[in-house]
Amino acid sequence: MLLELSNLIESRQRLEAQHNENTSVSREFKKLSPNDKVYKLVGPGLLIQDQAEARTNVDKRLEFISTDL
Repeated sequence: MLLELSNLIESRQRLEAQHNENTSVSREFKKLSPNDKVYKLVGPGLLIQDQAEARTNVDKRLEFISTDL
């Protein structure tokens, strides 16, 4: 029972951390101009990502995380 509670608390903390991180990214997106470039970390390198696609991905992640919380 105690182990299960500990696991639930860990899961909740992980979700809250992810939510905070994605919220921060979303706020940063609002500061960008349409011409600014967005990069995505893939393995050891950075790749240019379409700004609209990046915003959509972050918004969807926030939606999923909020549902789980």
